Amino acid sequence: SDFKQTGQPDSDPTLFAEAVVSINGVLIKRKLPIIYKWVDPVKGELIRRVEVVPSLRGFPSQKVAVSNGKSDITVDLNIEYLQDSLEGEIFLKFPDNKGIQVLPERISIPKKRKGKEIVSFTIRMKPSREVKMPFTFPIEAYFSKKGKNVPELILQTKRIEHDHIPTQTYHEPCAFNFTYTDLEKSVSKIGYIEGAGDDVAEALQSAGYSVEILDDAKIRNLQPSDFQAVVVGIRALNSVEQMAEWMPILLEYTKNGGTLIMQYNTKNWISDVKVNPGPFPFEISRNRETNEKSAVKNLKPEHPLFNYTTKITNSYFEGWV
Repeated sequence: SDFKQTGQPDSDPTLFAEAVVSINGVLIKRKLPIIYKWVDPVKGELIRRVEVVPSLRGFPSQKVAVSNGKSDITVDLNIEYLQDSLEGEIFLKFPDNKGIQVLPERISIPKKRKGKEIVSFTIRMKPSREVKMPFTFPIEAYFSKKGKNVPELILQTKRIEHDHIPTQTYHEPCAFNFTYTDLEKSVSKIGYIEGAGDDVAEALQSAGYSVEILDDAKIRNLQPSDFQAVVVGIRALNSVEQMAEWMPILLEYTKNGGTLIMQYNTKNWISDVKVNPGPFPFEISRNRETNEKSAVKNLKPEHPLFNYTTKITNSYFEGWV
């Protein structure tokens, strides 16, 4: 990223041509971006800047991988080859003092033509008294190209596409967060109600839970025997209009023995909460803590929620923002 471009309405073009116009002997120079033009059958004539992309890019199958050290976890990388005759090795880079073993250490890539494939790594925790949990850190993917001494960080391409602005293309490392925690599971099958958009369902699947996204039909026929727990997505009360109809069903589910977990919701003038979010009357406010250095104080450390199935201590909140 070029911080000198901060505040500009658009980033400088990667490829451009210089046009020179002479007016009364005065030369006027202007840089013009090189663009690609095509015709869409619905939208008509469209243009986009010519993009410079890496010869190889990758996309992790998940943003978070969670391990309790008792079983191996598998992480897939979706690799796209944008150039013929690529040859080398793909490997994962991580701290060497965390007791992690990745198998295989490197995946050999023979000469490849343009195309896509999936490569898989298995992550295993090696028991060690020196490794303290919980911890989280990023694991990045690298490509060691044959004939080059310095490995290249594999990038993934992201785009911001809207009809009213030019398409914005940027690149991020092909990486995922690895979390090692003493996670104990007492349930296996979870129902999930999507909210405004979050990665919680994906994280639960990464931790080994069976997660099913619930639709209207499934919720209206919900029985305690269907799922051992139902989780409501972040801001679901703010973004899902049907929650007003679903909440009585969900509360009946808990009354009959089911477990319901509500996540973050808020109150604002755009998406006011029009339904009681719990079994007892209470309101959600706009009050919040904005000091990122504020300590988290557990008022009832003996409560079962903080001790079963996983013991939650103050160390779990270290580094939170």
